[in-house]
Amino acid sequence: MSSIKREFVNSNGERVVFCDFGKDAYARLDVILYAPDTAGEVTVAVGQWLKDGSIDREPGKFRYYAECKLALRAGIQRYHMVLPVHGSPCGNLPKCELPDGGEVGIFRYAEVIGAPGFVEFERIEISAPFDDDAAIFQCDNEQLNTVWEFCKYTVKVSTPFGVYIDGNRERYAYEGDSFINQLSHFCCDSYYTIARDTIDRLLAYPTWPTEFSYMMPLIARDYLLYSGDKESIRRWLPHLDEKLRYEILVSPEGFSGNCDENISGWRIHDMVDWPICDRDNYEFGKINFVPNACRYAALLAMAELTGETIYFYRAQVLRDGIRRIMFKNGLPVDNPESQHTSLHSAVYAICWGIAAAAEFPQLMKLIREKGMCCSPYTAQFLLDSCFIAGMPEHALDLMTADNDRSWLGMIKQGATCTTEAWSVENKPNEDWCHAWSTAPANIIMRRICGVRPTAPGFEKFEIKPDFAGLKNLYAKIPTPRGPVEMILCNGKLQLLNTPTISVK
Repeated sequence: MSSIKREFVNSNGERVVFCDFGKDAYARLDVILYAPDTAGEVTVAVGQWLKDGSIDREPGKFRYYAECKLALRAGIQRYHMVLPVHGSPCGNLPKCELPDGGEVGIFRYAEVIGAPGFVEFERIEISAPFDDDAAIFQCDNEQLNTVWEFCKYTVKVSTPFGVYIDGNRERYAYEGDSFINQLSHFCCDSYYTIARDTIDRLLAYPTWPTEFSYMMPLIARDYLLYSGDKESIRRWLPHLDEKLRYEILVSPEGFSGNCDENISGWRIHDMVDWPICDRDNYEFGKINFVPNACRYAALLAMAELTGETIYFYRAQVLRDGIRRIMFKNGLPVDNPESQHTSLHSAVYAICWGIAAAAEFPQLMKLIREKGMCCSPYTAQFLLDSCFIAGMPEHALDLMTADNDRSWLGMIKQGATCTTEAWSVENKPNEDWCHAWSTAPANIIMRRICGVRPTAPGFEKFEIKPDFAGLKNLYAKIPTPRGPVEMILCNGKLQLLNTPTISVK
C-alpha cells in the first residue's frame, strides 16, 4: 500500500516526520533513522485518528494509539517499534493467539518526533492469506462500488489472529459477529481455515446472548455449504445440538422463561441488538420474539445438517407457538404481552421464515418506514429480508445511503474499515475495524448476484440474481471449485464462467 510522508514542527518546536499509509491495517512498524551520534532519543507513535494534522494522542477509548521511545544509535539504523501488550476490558476472556512475531496494532498513521536526520517508515502488515483477485464487483452505481471495497477490505485486514474477532477492543470471537464475518469472508475468498478454527473456538468459549447460541448451527451449515468439509461437521454435531438446550418457547403446552445459566463467566440473556440505542424501543418480556425466531432457524439448520426429521418437527412446533402467541393483526410483536412491532421483530420474522408470504407487504411497509433504525449487525438481517420479501431496491437504497447511519457515513467519519456502530455518538467505545458490519460484502454476492450453494462445497448451487435496478455490472464470485463470473450489460445477463458442477 502506498504511503504519503510530510514534515512539520509541532507546538513544542520539535521536528515531526509524519506518514499516512492510506488505510488501517493490523501491523507492526519499523523505522529507519539517521543520527550523527548516539546522543538523544526520538518518540515513535502510531494511531488511527488525526487531530490538527497530527496523530491524536487521545483518540477515543478504542481507536488505537501507541507510542514508544527509541534511543538513537549512530549512522543509518533500523529500529523496531515495541507495541504495548493488548489488554481487553473483559479481562476474564481467554485471549486469541497472537500472530507469529508477537503483538500487533491496528493503525493508519505513524510519526517520528525529534529525529535529527533521515527518516523512513516500513509498516509490516499482518493478516491471514487472502486473494485480492478472488472476488471482484463493479457496477454502474459508484456508491455501491465504494461500499463493496470498504467491506471487502475490512474482511481482509481483520484476520491476523487466525479466528474471526469482534474487533480490537476485546479481540474475542462472538457467534453473531462470526455469522456475518464468515459469510462475507466466503464471498470474498475461498479460504476456509479461519472459519473452521473460529467454530472450534466458539464451541469451546461460547458467549452470552441467548440468540448467539442459536447462531452456531447456522454458522456450521453455511461453513459446510461453502467449504464442503463434512468431517468437521461430524465432529461438531453433538456440540451443536447442545446449543439448542436454551429453550424459550418449548412445546404446544407452554413456555419456559429466559435461560439464567452461567457460561464462560457470563449470564445468558437476550440481546436483540447492540448498542442498546439501536433496538428500536424493543419491548422485552419474559419471552422475546427475536431469540425464538433464531431458535427456529437453528432447528431447521440442524435438520439440514443431520437429515433427522425430529429437528424439523421441533421447528414447526416452535413456529406454531410463536405465531399463536406473538403475532397480532398480522404483525409480530416483541413479546406476548406487547403491542409493539420493532424493526427487529419484523426483520427476523421475514429472514428466518416465521412470517407467511401474504404478510410480507404489511411487514415491508413497516420496515421501509423505519429505515436503518438498527445497528450494523442487524443490518445483515434487514438487507436479507428486503431481498426475501421482494424489495431489493430498498436494500440497495440502504446500502448506498449517504447519511449518519450508513456505510458511506462511516467513511465520511474517516474510517477505512467498517466500524462497530454507526458513530461514536451511538457507541462511545466503538471499535474501528469490526467485521460484523460487512453485510454488503455478502449481500452483493449472495443476493444481487444471487450465487448461493445448495449442497456441500458448491457441489450444487443456484444463480438467482436480483439486480435491484442495476443495469450494468461485472462480478467474480469465489467457490472452492472455481469462480462464477457474470456480466450484466444493459440489463442482459451473461455467465462468463461457472464451475463444472451441477447448477440448481
